[in-house]
Amino acid sequence: MFRDNIVQHNLYGVICLIEGPACPQNPLCHCFAAATIKGNVMADNARAGTSESLEKKYSGGNFFPGSFDEVGFVDYLRGNWRLGSNSEYRGKATDRKDPGVNVDTLLAAGAEKARSGLR
Repeated sequence: MFRDNIVQHNLYGVICLIEGPACPQNPLCHCFAAATIKGNVMADNARAGTSESLEKKYSGGNFFPGSFDEVGFVDYLRGNWRLGSNSEYRGKATDRKDPGVNVDTLLAAGAEKARSGLR
């Protein structure tokens, strides 16, 4: 299962190396059952979508902006990975929440201390 993430697609994205008969509705069916890759925002930073249809490669319910700049983070260049109020991906996770990490929950769990080596 790969669900509700925000990632960079890079050149290959999610790949499946298990061989079997073709599955036109789900090209990754031999590694992932139907609908287990859903609610993700995969930034097409390497422009892989110019040589293959990313919408056809993955089951429905995923999104493919051209870069992290198009995702609508508050300020990812300075470490603020929250989705901004104007992001078109707000509420697009499978549970109707925002995809990606809940930054406030992560910080409340001690992520800032972990990053700096404190306990």
